[in-house]
Amino acid sequence: MLPLPLLQTAVSFGAMAACIPGPLLALISSEAIRHGRRNAVCLSFVPLITDAPLITLSVLAYSQVSKSLIALQVVSFLGGLLLLWIAWGCFKVRKEDFYAKQFADDDNAIPGPPWKKAILMNLLNPNPYLFWFSICAKQLYSAFQLSLGTGLLFIALFYSVMLSGHLFVALSVSKAGEKLDLTWLVWTNRFLGLALLYFAFSYLWQGLGH
Repeated sequence: MLPLPLLQTAVSFGAMAACIPGPLLALISSEAIRHGRRNAVCLSFVPLITDAPLITLSVLAYSQVSKSLIALQVVSFLGGLLLLWIAWGCFKVRKEDFYAKQFADDDNAIPGPPWKKAILMNLLNPNPYLFWFSICAKQLYSAFQLSLGTGLLFIALFYSVMLSGHLFVALSVSKAGEKLDLTWLVWTNRFLGLALLYFAFSYLWQGLGH
């Protein structure tokens, strides 16, 4: 059983990863519109492939950082700043940010089948690296410190929420096509922005040594 703080973190960060607009979410929407839900659903699982080494490296790196109080404070402070930036982006989101045409250039720049595009997009996107190393590593390391099962449960909950969000978008877009009204995603991002502000100030507070 996950402690409540870790449970809240896994759900909040999973929802953030699912709903904030980016190249992968745009590609999923594009495939849903052009080729139907089957391709889009398959693309939703790409992070399970690309994030595995990031999770391992981030936990190993944080285990070394945790030996130094100053290093821990620096990582927490930088993570807080990154969360503030992400939260600010959540408040500025517009419906247009979720439509695939906004990322058409990125889509066309990578040749090959959709799954190859999705993998390359995720590997070349700096955001997952920043997220795992400066934000989520701390929470994940804390979970593994409790027990192996708690750490794995944290990862499972995080990806359950994120993949559920991706799948919901894929199925919704494939059903409604380009006429889909994504206003709900805008309001979801604003709510997430409030939640991320809480985590941001918590990280900053810890980074200042409190």
